Amino acid sequence: MKRIMALVLALALVFCFAACEWEPESTPEPTPEPDTEQQAPVEQAAEEPQVNWLTYDTYGQLCAAIKQARADSVAAAAGSRTEETMEAEDAMEVPAAAEESYAANDTALDAGAGVDFSTTNLQVEGVDEADIVKTDGRYIYVLRDGTVTVVKADGEQTEEVNSFVVCTVDQQNGYEYPQEMYLLDGGLYVLTSQHSWLADDVSDKTCLRRFDVSDPENGGELTYEVAQDGYYLDSRLLDGKLYLISNYYIYTEPEEGDLRTYVPRYYDTNGKASSFAIEDIAACPGFSDVQYAVVSSVDAKTGKRLSQQTVLGAGTTIYMNKDNLYLAKTRYVEEDSEPYTESIYKVVDRTSRNYTNIVRFGIEQGKAEMKAFTELEGTLSDQFALDEYEGNLRVALTAGTSSWKVYTDEERGFENYVWDEDSDHTDNSLYVLDPDLQVVGRLTGLAENEWIRSVRFNGPIGYVCTFETVDPLFAIDLSDPAAPQVLSALKIPGFSEYLHPWGDGKLIGLGYATSGTENTVTQDCVKLSMFDCSDPADVREISVYAIEGLWYSEGLYNHKAVTASKDKNLICFPGDGSYLLFSYDESEGFRQLAEVRLSGDRWYDWNSRGLWSGDYFYVASRCGVAVLSMDDYSVVKEIYFEDVDGSDIPILYTDVYTAD
Repeated sequence: MKRIMALVLALALVFCFAACEWEPESTPEPTPEPDTEQQAPVEQAAEEPQVNWLTYDTYGQLCAAIKQARADSVAAAAGSRTEETMEAEDAMEVPAAAEESYAANDTALDAGAGVDFSTTNLQVEGVDEADIVKTDGRYIYVLRDGTVTVVKADGEQTEEVNSFVVCTVDQQNGYEYPQEMYLLDGGLYVLTSQHSWLADDVSDKTCLRRFDVSDPENGGELTYEVAQDGYYLDSRLLDGKLYLISNYYIYTEPEEGDLRTYVPRYYDTNGKASSFAIEDIAACPGFSDVQYAVVSSVDAKTGKRLSQQTVLGAGTTIYMNKDNLYLAKTRYVEEDSEPYTESIYKVVDRTSRNYTNIVRFGIEQGKAEMKAFTELEGTLSDQFALDEYEGNLRVALTAGTSSWKVYTDEERGFENYVWDEDSDHTDNSLYVLDPDLQVVGRLTGLAENEWIRSVRFNGPIGYVCTFETVDPLFAIDLSDPAAPQVLSALKIPGFSEYLHPWGDGKLIGLGYATSGTENTVTQDCVKLSMFDCSDPADVREISVYAIEGLWYSEGLYNHKAVTASKDKNLICFPGDGSYLLFSYDESEGFRQLAEVRLSGDRWYDWNSRGLWSGDYFYVASRCGVAVLSMDDYSVVKEIYFEDVDGSDIPILYTDVYTAD
């Protein structure tokens, strides 16, 4: 779907538009020291001028601004973005959204029937995140294709008890795809992305549907549907309020008399569509693409809309705690020198830099309201590079620059580009921002010419893993927001893509083992690391487990695919067509408990999930569920689902490896 959308957007951006002066007659209805080999970071605190976001008094002003941004984007694409620069930008764009860093799996919840069970792995305690598998300890809900399948979690008597359609995947003029879901108080909340096309209209919509599952074995009735323009980006659920974020692109030329061509809409439970009021629209300074981040909140039980705002040029990474929701988005800027002459050519030196804008939305009584905006140089690794602690936002960024020369032969009418390989440079920084997103402290010069691969904040300590040829894991003291300082810098082979607290001053790293020289580094296999962080001034890697033959795991890039619990002594995540279970012992290190393969086709199991309920561990994927006894991790039951469209599915089988 992302490829299709990117193609459509690229086609749309070939048009250049003139300025627009139209204004509507009426407004629609509103509503200690580092390693001596490592360059020492520069510590400094500074106040910087606040950057304000942009607002518009009329739709005419908004229309003109969007047309200008479209024209600027086309000009930039036609005149400056070479193949080399596009490759450089792609390399810098690190994938797709705490109070004390936390995984919900570390705390078992009461299911209401005395059942001990796991929940989705969260960044912030109490702020739920949507996923493809949810459970209340008694029933497991699996989102696959356009259907939710309900499985009764009952050990050896586990069985499929219900299945119901949540969206129509194939449509005559488009498609709809289920993304994620929540489970709360007898309701299953399914989030979908719709993409439709007509002869002269291309649109995206994000839908939220609530299904009644108070009787899981017979439930599935739709109780309401709300929607908003744009493809689904992310969401959060807090205190019964659901916060929904989508990205809305303007695919066609804005038309002076039609708000639908450049203003997103939202849709209430009665199906009524309303354009965003002009006072609910803002823009990030310097926005160059015509994309809105659409942020709304609804009462989960009733679907009643509580707030809606939209921001041009914002939003690809989401972080939210109980007080604030932050949107972050990276943009790339190309800067030209004054032209000069070489031989017959006019020459321009061009440099590319990356910047991330951050928007803070305050959350009060279920309403999200834009409060502050800033922009910092660099890009985020993922949502864990953002964290709020004692009212301050901590942000870890990698800034990258690249340069090249543009030679223009004006007489013959052609251009040539010469890439300056020595110009590529990266620099890592950690900022501390106050509620107005003003800089109160920063740490720069951290592991120059390397990239941040993972970040985890744990109270006043931040852990940052960078990589070029080795894995420097930095422990950074943030107890004084105005003076962050590096306490230790551990260098080891490989790097961690995801960091997970393990209690008692330990931190799990899930990443890659590497080998080779500085210029020929290869990723050998996925590895598990255990770091002893009990003394942040002396962080040590105390155990390593290289998973030979495994080159990829969804857990490397999606924390919700990881299930980990110190109490249960479990560290679990998908493999490549399998699901892996590990334990950890102080004397023996990591130990593989089992590898569960659910089908003969790896593509059916790439996004599996693991959870426990009572004395059993369940591995669920789109093709079925395997049930393991937590006494010895042997398989006691396996079931498989029929494909939604009635076609044959690979025969389910469970192949379990144990260390014994």
